Amino acid sequence: MSGEARDLWIVGTGPAGLLLAQACAERGLSVGLLGPDPTAAWRPNYGLWLDDAERFGIAGHVAQRWPSAQVRFASGLRDLGRGYALVDDRRLQLDALAVCRAHGVALHCGSLAQLSH
Repeated sequence: MSGEARDLWIVGTGPAGLLLAQACAERGLSVGLLGPDPTAAWRPNYGLWLDDAERFGIAGHVAQRWPSAQVRFASGLRDLGRGYALVDDRRLQLDALAVCRAHGVALHCGSLAQLSH
């Protein structure tokens, strides 16, 4: 990896790192992505507000929708006024990896030992 010129290197292949790599590559940057295993399935399940899924452009990757989120307190239920969504993590990850590969993102397995500018 040393000596491989890229406009940008991203360390971390979770949702934030992978989607950042995708967005930068789509804008014409030469991107490298480093993680222990960039293609390994993400372990946690991710959720977000339904309106944020639209705003972030991932509404098509929602596996489950709840139109109304509520919390329970000792005094009773309170409606939060927003819907909630469970993300189809694996499909989002595979689609983002496909876009990254199509835009030439360099995927590297490993960890960062040293950083020099």
